[in-house]
Amino acid sequence: MSEFYKSESLLILLFLLLILWVGGPKAVELVERIIQVLSTPVTETIPSSPENTSTPVTETIPSSPENTSTPVTETIPSSPENTVEKYFQFIKEGETQSAWNMLPDSVQLSRLAGGEDGYTTWWKGLSNINFKIEPISRANDKSIVIVNLTYNNSDGTLMFDKNRFELSYDFQEGDWKIDNILNARQVSGSFVRIRSGSGQQYEVIGIVNSNDLVWLIEISQNPDSSGRRWYEVLYLNDNYEVQGWIRSDFIKRLSQESV
Repeated sequence: MSEFYKSESLLILLFLLLILWVGGPKAVELVERIIQVLSTPVTETIPSSPENTSTPVTETIPSSPENTSTPVTETIPSSPENTVEKYFQFIKEGETQSAWNMLPDSVQLSRLAGGEDGYTTWWKGLSNINFKIEPISRANDKSIVIVNLTYNNSDGTLMFDKNRFELSYDFQEGDWKIDNILNARQVSGSFVRIRSGSGQQYEVIGIVNSNDLVWLIEISQNPDSSGRRWYEVLYLNDNYEVQGWIRSDFIKRLSQESV
């Protein structure tokens, strides 16, 4: 660009010399005016970019709507007692098949139940069955219900019994289900040893005394060397429930005072 301006100035200079050489005083005046014009600096005004007078667009992102819905709280019906009552109503009405179907497999397969035939024969041999339900614990979807029973056996003798029902709430079915049933017995001796297995060769893990309450879980499949069977039981030891085994001749059916 600078080379272009040099050549242009040279041409102008030559042109002025030509005018002076050809013309007279008028030519001198003309040259002076040309020089004055050329010496006046040309100021180039570069228009500035137009100001952005438009209002900036502010994008407003809507906040997520507040969750004003009330949280859903799943309510468990407080009626495990209703399930137990339904079970005994079936029995009182002679519908032992319906009562049997309410029991879990673990109870149905227990040797204490005697199978469906033994179960049905037992209940059909009783009369004047009465029960009283006493809920003793409830923790969320678990519950324990105690039932005190009176009935007459096949020879008319008035009998007393106590059952422990362990139940849980079935959220899918929307109802309480029986998980286990334990029958109560009393200890018939003093300082009776509870062992870790069904035989005297097993370790002693606890001691129970006369009229202490134990809950029957299962009976041994075979008798021991003395010909006696053993019961697996649940009992209290320092306010803790412990499982162990007790020989069958050290327990008895409940008395009226214990029910």
